[in-house]
Amino acid sequence: MSRARVVLVRPSSRWSAAFVAAVRRSRKLHGRWVRPPSTPTAYRAYVRRLRWPIHAAYFICLLALQDLVPTPHWSGFVKGGFR
Repeated sequence: MSRARVVLVRPSSRWSAAFVAAVRRSRKLHGRWVRPPSTPTAYRAYVRRLRWPIHAAYFICLLALQDLVPTPHWSGFVKGGFR
C-alpha cells in the first residue's frame, strides 16, 4: 500500500483558486466558527498579512494532486518570547 506524499508550502498566489474553492466547500460545516478568505481579493490580502514577521503559515499540499489538504487552522501562538 503506497502512502500519499505531502509537503508544506508557503501560502502564495499560486494557491488562491484551490484555497477559495476549499473555503466554499466547507462553508456549511465551518461557517459559524471561522471566516477564512472566500474571494480571490480577500485571499490576496490574507497572503500579504502572512508575510509579516509575526506569522509562520504553511499549507499542506498533496503532491499527487497538487492540491491542498484540508487541515485545522491554528492561531494565537506566540513566536519567540512574549513581547
